[in-house]
Amino acid sequence: MTDRRRTRRKPTSKASPAKPEEAPVPQRGGLLRRALAPRQPVASPFPPLTTSLRRGAIAAGGSPSVLAVAFSGLLAIWGGFALLDRALSVEGMVYVMGLPPLPVPIDVSLVQSLPRRPPTLALGSVLALGVGRGLILGSIALLVLGALRGQTDPRASLRRLPRVAVSLFGIYGLEVAMFLVLLVFVQAILGPAAALVMLVLGLHFLGFAPVVAAAEGVPAGAALRLGFRAARLPGARHLGFVLFYFIAVVYAGVGANAAAGANAPATPSMLTWGIVLIATFGHVVMIGALAYRWDAVREGVLEAHSRREAERRPARGRGAGRRPAAGKKAAEKKAPPRAAAKAAGTSTKAAKQAGATKARSRKSKRR
Repeated sequence: MTDRRRTRRKPTSKASPAKPEEAPVPQRGGLLRRALAPRQPVASPFPPLTTSLRRGAIAAGGSPSVLAVAFSGLLAIWGGFALLDRALSVEGMVYVMGLPPLPVPIDVSLVQSLPRRPPTLALGSVLALGVGRGLILGSIALLVLGALRGQTDPRASLRRLPRVAVSLFGIYGLEVAMFLVLLVFVQAILGPAAALVMLVLGLHFLGFAPVVAAAEGVPAGAALRLGFRAARLPGARHLGFVLFYFIAVVYAGVGANAAAGANAPATPSMLTWGIVLIATFGHVVMIGALAYRWDAVREGVLEAHSRREAERRPARGRGAGRRPAAGKKAAEKKAPPRAAAKAAGTSTKAAKQAGATKARSRKSKRR
């Protein structure tokens, strides 16, 4: 007998088909659960807070023209309030040169006290306040931007001041109107904290607008749109910047009020002027920090804005192109009645000619 080697077959195991990975089911829940859900960290395009503050301090402190304009503007606004018999408190003097809309409540209190005066004086005071705000803030922003971009001649930086002042006047008027209109509704919801919430939100979404108007030379509407787009960039660095500035200003105002005393005279003392000048320098540093941050994200924001505008233009062109087509259709609809009238006119002419020929034939037969 021959030994036959039997080849053993390896047991084949049928591989089960791989199950497709199921997509994660979105968690459902209330607003608080979704807000507290873990999220992936998003890199912010803005530079860090310390870097922004350092560059802003170098731009503000390294230019004597910036400090001269800021301190002169503070003195002019204080003198304007004094002429209208509205003595500013120490806390108000700390806020009066802040980034908009921080000074808006002080200006609104002035506007609300003006109806007791003659209408011409009240209107002139409001316009003078808005123009003065635009000129002062525009000059500071242009000089700070020039210092950041290496311009040594202040006159070259201030050439665009009239155009920038007009844009800032429009932004300031919009902020005052929004504060007057929205404060009533927000107070009904949030109570005494309404003004604080509105100021924080205004700083967050509208804080870039003056810097954008000065840097790009655009009107008020375009500056507000670009500033709003910059504020909505991913990351929490801009919100942290706004909260840091707001808390620092509030604590500085409360501390200045406590240092000056409850019964501070209407004419500020040397201590009060020293505190207020330091606070004004801090405001100018924050303007420089915002300008430095705008330069960091400028190209991306402008590119996104131009892309958005390019998408809107074809839609407008299509809407404008449809109107002549509708007009043609209407003309075509109106055309048949005109053709019928022409046909009716030709038929009447033919009938008249046939009647004339018949009359001639009858006359010829009678003869």
